[in-house]
Amino acid sequence: MLSRKGCFLLLILIVVSVSSCASDISTRKDIAPVQEKQPLSVKEQQNEALRIFKRILEVRRKAKTSEEAVRKIEPMYLEIINKYPDAPLAQESCLRLIELYLRDYTPPATEKAELIYKTFRERYPQSILKGTVERTLTKFFYSLKMWNRIIDLHRERIKRFIETGNIDDPYYLFVFSEARYNTGNITEAVKGYKWIIKKFPDSHDAKLSERRLKEIFLKDKGDQ
Repeated sequence: MLSRKGCFLLLILIVVSVSSCASDISTRKDIAPVQEKQPLSVKEQQNEALRIFKRILEVRRKAKTSEEAVRKIEPMYLEIINKYPDAPLAQESCLRLIELYLRDYTPPATEKAELIYKTFRERYPQSILKGTVERTLTKFFYSLKMWNRIIDLHRERIKRFIETGNIDDPYYLFVFSEARYNTGNITEAVKGYKWIIKKFPDSHDAKLSERRLKEIFLKDKGDQ
C-alpha cells in the first residue's frame, strides 16, 4: 500500500506527464509541414537568366572602366551558369565568361577559363556552341604557344580522327600537329600535316601544312 505522501507524489507525476504530452501535441499542430521547393522549369530558368543578362548589358554600358565591368560581370555570368543551368543562356554565358577570362583579364585567367570549359563540356556535350567555345580556347592557346594545353584539349578529337578518318575541322588537326612539332614530336607532326594535305587539299590549313613540311625538309637537309 502506498502511503499518503507516495500517492501525492504519484499524482503530481501523472499531471506533469499529461501536461507535457498536451504541450507536445499543441506544438506539433503549430508547426506547418516543410514544403519542398519545386525546381524551376526551363522557361522560368530562361526568364531569370534573361533578367541577369540584361543587367550585364547595363553594367557594360555604364561601367567607367573595363576593370570595373569585368569585376561586376563575372559573378553575374556565374550566377546564370550555376543557378539556371537548363536555360539556353547558361550555355552562352559559359562562352562569354571564357572570353572574359581570356581577353579582358590581365593577365588572362586561363585556369578559370578551363574550369568553365570543363563544366560546359560535361553539361552540354551536344551544344551548338561547342565548336565556338573550343575554337576560342584553341586560338588563345595557339597565340601564346601553349602547346601542351592544345594537345590536352584536342587529344580525344584526334583519337577519333585516327579511328574514323573524320574530323569536324582541319584547323584542329593543324594546330595539334603544330603542338606536336613544337614539343619535339616531329614524326607525329609530319603525319598530321600530310593527312591535312591529303584529306583537305583546298583548305588554308593544307597550304600552311605544305609550308611547314618544306621547312622541316630544308632543316633536315641542312643538318645532314
